[in-house]
Amino acid sequence: MIQNTTIATLIDETALAFDAKDLTRHLARLETRVAKFRTIYWLRDASTHSHANDLLTAYQAQHHLPEKFDAVLNEIADLNRIAQTQESQRVGAALGILTVVGLPFGAALAILQVLGASTWPDLLIGMATATAGTGALLLTRFGRLLLRSLHALDS
Repeated sequence: MIQNTTIATLIDETALAFDAKDLTRHLARLETRVAKFRTIYWLRDASTHSHANDLLTAYQAQHHLPEKFDAVLNEIADLNRIAQTQESQRVGAALGILTVVGLPFGAALAILQVLGASTWPDLLIGMATATAGTGALLLTRFGRLLLRSLHALDS
């Protein structure tokens, strides 16, 4: 009966995965619970005597526990793939934004260094130019795509 109750709880918690604030942490907790359940309670052989094993197997079959447990495992695996895809998209978008922002500033500072400009007005002009370059890059198709992807991932 513990097996049946625990599997039902796991099914309920898996169904609530997208309502969790942090999908990755929710899935990690689910995986930990599944691992503990499997280690402690998911027995196929209860004893060395066949009668207890037959009763356990009959109970599991009557309540479709192996199928339910496999369904929970498959659902958690699918949710993990979704979470990994979201994390990869988030990292890719952040790296893209970092590139779009960092490239103009790096180029501006390199140009100032090559020109030997080291006064405050020169530095301010370089930073203003870099800011304008960043704005221009964010207005391109690629920049808008990066901003949309970051916005979509935060929603």
